[in-house]
Amino acid sequence: MTHKRQRIIITITGCPTIYEIGKILDSHNIVAYSKFLRGLNEDYTHEYEFLNPKAKQSKLSGYLLPDTYEFFTSEDPKKVIRKFLTNFDNKVYKKIKLEIEDKNYTLHDYLIMASILAKEAKNIDDAKIISGIFWERLKMGIPLQADAINIFSDFDSYKNKGLPPDPLCNPETGYILASIYPKKTNYLFFFYNSKNKLILSKTLLEHTINLEINK
Repeated sequence: MTHKRQRIIITITGCPTIYEIGKILDSHNIVAYSKFLRGLNEDYTHEYEFLNPKAKQSKLSGYLLPDTYEFFTSEDPKKVIRKFLTNFDNKVYKKIKLEIEDKNYTLHDYLIMASILAKEAKNIDDAKIISGIFWERLKMGIPLQADAINIFSDFDSYKNKGLPPDPLCNPETGYILASIYPKKTNYLFFFYNSKNKLILSKTLLEHTINLEINK
């Protein structure tokens, strides 16, 4: 006796990790958690122009775009993953491909930054400002000192310069665009006060004073 497969529509939001996405898919009986993770270890680089060895090494972290998806129960894991990647290709990569070709960073770099912004910023407007701060710090050789990096990866952003090797999670389109199109300012430091207001500073001294004022 065969069971009719059920059509499932799910909406993934925020910046979930590949493990969190796997649990969502498993909870809806779309694909078993372990099968999904094994599927992420497969090589899809020959199928999608935007993928490279770094993407494979990161188990496609950063490339599984949060969005609304239609699946069926008991899906093939590779089919599920290809649906994520095809959506990323259509809604992100094809729109930014020419733009990032002229920049000094790779798509993988921008996805890493976008994932950091998704964890550090309270909203997209703030993310654009924070993006400008982080890219400027990278340019100046200053550690990012982003708590989100230390929480979600093994990379110590207070001691090490540069970006962590892989995206922390899978960012939404808005944060990817904030990463690629940062807002340039003269600020190098930021934090959120108790009212979730973004406090910006140009110097370490100013930052220290602002932290004291906003205790």
